[in-house]
Amino acid sequence: MLHKIKPVYLFSCFCLFIAFSGCKKSKDDSPALFIVDKSITLDDSKLSGKDTLYVKRDQLTVNLKVTASTKNLATKMMRLYIYERYIDDINTPGNYVSVNVSGFTLDAHNQYYYTIPVASQDSITNTVTLPLRTNNLTAAVDEFYFVYTDDNDYAGPANTGGVILGPARFFMIYGKLTEYKSKRIYNYASTNQYHFPGYDVVNLTYKYTTDAAADIDIYENTDNSSLFIGKFKSLNGSSFVKAPADFSYATATDLEIGKFFTAGTPFTQTPDSIKINDVYLINLRGTPNLYAAMKILYITPENGKTGSGNDDEYFIFNIKK
Repeated sequence: MLHKIKPVYLFSCFCLFIAFSGCKKSKDDSPALFIVDKSITLDDSKLSGKDTLYVKRDQLTVNLKVTASTKNLATKMMRLYIYERYIDDINTPGNYVSVNVSGFTLDAHNQYYYTIPVASQDSITNTVTLPLRTNNLTAAVDEFYFVYTDDNDYAGPANTGGVILGPARFFMIYGKLTEYKSKRIYNYASTNQYHFPGYDVVNLTYKYTTDAAADIDIYENTDNSSLFIGKFKSLNGSSFVKAPADFSYATATDLEIGKFFTAGTPFTQTPDSIKINDVYLINLRGTPNLYAAMKILYITPENGKTGSGNDDEYFIFNIKK
């Protein structure tokens, strides 16, 4: 028997709308906009469906919407069941758990369901706010599973008996990263005031040579020569792994960065000159589970000259963390 989730979550059965009061309000009193994070539509041409949403680890809840129609089917929807499971290991996913949402009833199998009103049994839109595993550093994927059934007690997702439409499956992938674009560090020999040779990835700030080494995760490295050779190093124990070809920078999560970093051989200074589109994975300051990714966008070439008016070469990169 599946276990039940005891907390009750926000549920509604309506086409999404914003309600406004007739009284005058200041702009600070305006109603909050309800934003749907993901939606799936089910009907005679699409009996089931799935979609994926990347979420940051500090996100508290997710707003999901399912629109279901049986107008071209010879049957009616009587109940809606919602389940959740954790898939932190693809080889051993967790069990589906019945979700208790406001307005739901418990059936004989200890599964929670919503009774669909007679007037909506051929067309209904359900929106629901569900909890996420906020700030859980090891959470990988949550699945939310919506299924519309007849009026018989449902035996759970392992069964197809009584299913009218569904499942509509939503996969929440944890570890969504923010990209910080167009960061630039210069040849450390540059004498221009705002030509920073270092960068603090933890606090997203530029650093001079005279700043504390403990705060400099990326530092332009010319091997003690003012000739720019397109290398960098860490001054504080942060370490790097050059990402392999099968690493996807565009969709990377923090767990994926950690996985590929662990599979590589870390270094604290680049053994070779960087190239455009190179991606480097960073373990920040030796802290477990604290990772970032760095993508090289542009490198200005060395002009072969040093001294006043020269040494202003730089490279540009994006940071994801």
